[in-house]
Amino acid sequence: MSKKIISFLIAIVSGLLLSTWIAYGKSTIVMATIGDDPSAKIKTRQPFMDYLAENLHNAGIQKGKIIVVEDIYQVAELFNEGKADIFVDSPFPTVMLSHLASTKMLLRRWKKGVAEYYSVIFVRKDSGISTLDDLKGKMISFEDASSTSGYFLPKTVLLDYGLKLKEKKRMSSPVSPNEVGYTFSQGDETTMVWVLRNKVQAGAIDYPNFVEDAKGKEDELLILYQTEPVPRHIISYRHDLPSPLVKAVENTLLAMDQSEEGNTILQGYERTKKFDALPPQSTQVLNNMKRYVKLELEE
Repeated sequence: MSKKIISFLIAIVSGLLLSTWIAYGKSTIVMATIGDDPSAKIKTRQPFMDYLAENLHNAGIQKGKIIVVEDIYQVAELFNEGKADIFVDSPFPTVMLSHLASTKMLLRRWKKGVAEYYSVIFVRKDSGISTLDDLKGKMISFEDASSTSGYFLPKTVLLDYGLKLKEKKRMSSPVSPNEVGYTFSQGDETTMVWVLRNKVQAGAIDYPNFVEDAKGKEDELLILYQTEPVPRHIISYRHDLPSPLVKAVENTLLAMDQSEEGNTILQGYERTKKFDALPPQSTQVLNNMKRYVKLELEE
């Protein structure tokens, strides 16, 4: 069969998929997002979704909608029921969603102008801790269980190193010599304060926050480990979206920063600089995260 015939058949199939999408009344593209203040989430994201829908008219889209839910499991439910189409978040929830709902990653989002970020695991210089192995029998503070930079990324580093991690209810809980205890601070600034005040022996946060939250006391701290960088945010999509629609979304997002209107919308969406292709070097880190996400969900 010739390449021209194959291309023609692909075009027909793609057209049928898109026609089916439109025929079933799918004229609205839906973003699912996580938050405890739906009105605030919708306020910052609706102009972005309106712009996206406006540029997808040729793909049968007339409206953009946002659904705000409490956690990634509810997001997965929406995707599995066909009630959500796109999701934009940091790598950890994005990878979790790909496992729970078979979503596919599309592009990188430069949230607040940042393309990538990385985490640091740190201690006080006078703690007597100088290597990751020295963390055995000690307590480390993570931000919260949904954080990429403040929990999952540094956790995968410690697991890869061969350390046994055990969640503790309190900072003062005993930690056995063969494990690393961890607790959640619910905030990077709190993690920093706990380490500086010797309430925990180690902390893990993203590097920009490390500098900001140390408030000039970096000379009192030692960075034990710096993780590989990961995309700041990723946009993913439902696995069964028609390929012409996916391509139209991709083209629209890639071109946003090239127009005055698009730039204005991006700035209003948490100072997004642009969307671009996921860098090849992110693949290994994201694949490693997928491996540990599976273990996390099985716990």
